[in-house]
Amino acid sequence: MWRFLWDPVSRSSKLRRLSWMNRQADCPALSTRADLLLLHRRLNQVLADAEDHWNSYDYGRRVRQGWSEIGISIFRDTGAPLEQMRLRERVDGRTVLEIGCNSGFLSSAIAEHAESVTGFDLDPYMVAVAQIVADQLVRSDVDFMTSGFEEFQGNMTFDAVLFLANHSTCDDNTRQDTYSFLARCHRVLSPGGRLLFESHPPAWEGNRLKDVIRTMVTGFAVLEQKILTGGTLLDQGCTFIVAEPRDGQAHG
Repeated sequence: MWRFLWDPVSRSSKLRRLSWMNRQADCPALSTRADLLLLHRRLNQVLADAEDHWNSYDYGRRVRQGWSEIGISIFRDTGAPLEQMRLRERVDGRTVLEIGCNSGFLSSAIAEHAESVTGFDLDPYMVAVAQIVADQLVRSDVDFMTSGFEEFQGNMTFDAVLFLANHSTCDDNTRQDTYSFLARCHRVLSPGGRLLFESHPPAWEGNRLKDVIRTMVTGFAVLEQKILTGGTLLDQGCTFIVAEPRDGQAHG
């Protein structure tokens, strides 16, 4: 736990300092939960390893996603998208793919409702966090892997694809444009499947969302579209879309 005393001071990024300080604030509540305390110790070791060895953009290896079920209350609360997007209902009994799953909390949260969940992310340390949490919660029906969507292999198709706030990135690790990403989403969706899309926050998205939606409708029919109003500043104002592939109009 000594790392918590040093890292908020030593981090060069305000965001990283804030993340570690939030992690500190979670610690007192763990004193009466031996199971969660052990879980957090394991997570802290992964985060320390990431700090030393992973040099790409920080999408959350300081754990920017929060989840009350495991005692983490940071930036984005996993409960917000579950409720606002009605994800439990939308994935009920379905096979699910989550693109860019980050720490995997959302995948684990919906796994008990879905038939199965597959999540992948480029950051191996975030995948390690995801697997540790899934094991803690005994989520045997969720599978995590380290991969980019460009390298994602397999002939599997899915009843639902979660494409949440990662259609564009700022780390240059994503080599495909939005059209190519949506084309791959189209190909991995089963007949009658659903694409569940979330935009970035408006401050980041700017006017680009219009182009994203314009690209989307060339291969998908939009069934539902709404602005999210709850959650944190990283949730509010985002656009949520439910779409289905147009038959015979697959991208690319």
